[in-house]
Amino acid sequence: MRKPVAILLTLLLLALLPSGAVHAKEDGIYNRSNGCSCHGSSSGFSAQLTGLPSAYTPGTSYTLGVSMAGSPATGGFNLEVSKGTLSNPDANTQVAGNGLQATHDFSPGTTSWSLDWTAPSAGSGATQFDLAVLSANNNGFTSGDSYATTSLSVSEAVSTNNPPEVSDVALTPAQPTTLDALTATYTYADEDGDGESGTVFAWHRNGVVQAAHTSATLPASATNKGDIWFVSVTPSDGVDEGDTVNSATVTVLNSAPAVTDLEVSDEAPDTSDDVSFTFASNDPDGDTVASSESRWRLDGTPQASLHNTSTLPALATRPGDVWDVQVRVADGEDVSAWFTSAPVMIGSTNEAPTVANITVSPSQNPTTADAIALSWTESDPEGDAIVETELVWTKNGEVQPELDNLNPLPAEHTTKGDLWQASVSISDGLAWSQAQTGPAITVANAHPSWLRQRWSRLRFPLCTTSISTSRPRIPTVTSARWRP
Repeated sequence: MRKPVAILLTLLLLALLPSGAVHAKEDGIYNRSNGCSCHGSSSGFSAQLTGLPSAYTPGTSYTLGVSMAGSPATGGFNLEVSKGTLSNPDANTQVAGNGLQATHDFSPGTTSWSLDWTAPSAGSGATQFDLAVLSANNNGFTSGDSYATTSLSVSEAVSTNNPPEVSDVALTPAQPTTLDALTATYTYADEDGDGESGTVFAWHRNGVVQAAHTSATLPASATNKGDIWFVSVTPSDGVDEGDTVNSATVTVLNSAPAVTDLEVSDEAPDTSDDVSFTFASNDPDGDTVASSESRWRLDGTPQASLHNTSTLPALATRPGDVWDVQVRVADGEDVSAWFTSAPVMIGSTNEAPTVANITVSPSQNPTTADAIALSWTESDPEGDAIVETELVWTKNGEVQPELDNLNPLPAEHTTKGDLWQASVSISDGLAWSQAQTGPAITVANAHPSWLRQRWSRLRFPLCTTSISTSRPRIPTVTSARWRP
């Protein structure tokens, strides 16, 4: 029964102590950074707080160590800071809910602790650190225990950085339409030579900040016709921000409409077909397309007589023509660019003429003394006149272009043993026939001139003949004797 009485007496005695007396607790105590008088005072040991910088950088976290000189059996502590936040305590440390105090937890035998301190924001000034540590002998009583305190003040690091500047802030293009993105342009300068980092852009539409847009470029999709825009640029070098500079305002202008599709009714008509077209258009501003204009072009040249006609008449076309149509539209303010259709290739219903029955004269045994003539028959299904003929000669299978269209082929171009052949094609002015090839002719040797003369005498004796145009050709002998 004596033990409970002793405990009660101890509690009573403690209650009678002066109100300034401090009681240590195994699980820690706050608001005692000035020491614990119930454990005596400092005697030969000191409180130690490590990890603090000589000057703190705002917002930076530092890991602090709490300990004491000497080798006590066990101990405790209470740390208070005037600014910033204590956090991340080790397993034997606890932090107050306001983040401004820390103390030991229930940890007999522990004499050192760690935790983090995050420095306050810029402009907070110096921070005060007050620390009390307890050195206990672990005899169950306060006798023989002692405490020590220390106070430190850490100043805020003063930046010597010079903030950057911007000038010549402008928007491009200066006269945008609803199809144009807006881009902020400016000149950046930094006295310290620091590069640009973290520059802030604020876009204003009709005087109101558009929080959704924070980059140097405003997309065209964000603008509407008639909007008034400007941008504010706040330069930054990653450490400090400079003064904000505004651009001049720009007004978003009307965008021209556009033709989006153009189709012709037939891309390969013949000369009996009319050709029409259809088109589609839109306007980026949602304006109504007020008017359209069209023009037909022949081989790339507009034909004034067909301006603003919806149809290319068959009467205006010829086989082989290449036509197209162009369309542009207007919204009452601006006109679109010309939009060009696919080419329209004009064909023909005309049938080509034909060549047949090619013959050669002389047909047998032509010699180097003979000209070689061609003849043939030609026809056209529609009865069209033949307006052009093409004749190509080949010698021994090789084309002789210098002899094209010669008929007959002069004898001086032939040589004994040559194999000659010719092809013929004709045109009615609209189409060409298939080329037809005549028979092949081998040129024979001509008799010597004296033999030809003798042969002539054999055939025609030396006599004088006269031919009357009014009667048959009958030779009349005017000299005596027939001789071979």
